[in-house]
Amino acid sequence: MTDNLTGLGWSIASTLVVFTLGCYAIDRWLDTLPWFILGGSVLGMISVAYQIFRIANDLNKDDRNRRSRRENVDSDPHAAE
Repeated sequence: MTDNLTGLGWSIASTLVVFTLGCYAIDRWLDTLPWFILGGSVLGMISVAYQIFRIANDLNKDDRNRRSRRENVDSDPHAAE
């Protein structure tokens, strides 16, 4: 579980860093500071929110599948044989 959370943390951090630094470089190149960095930060936050939503949705599906399997085993009288 800890490895999954560490991976999630690195994924979130790297997404924000890539968007922010990439847009900072574009700002420096076009001399438009701070507009692209603000836009990149917002896009990075949207991307992180999507990642968290997707992971939460996957965890919810896994939990429902586990519950469904457990209910099937509990309702089957021949499962213990």
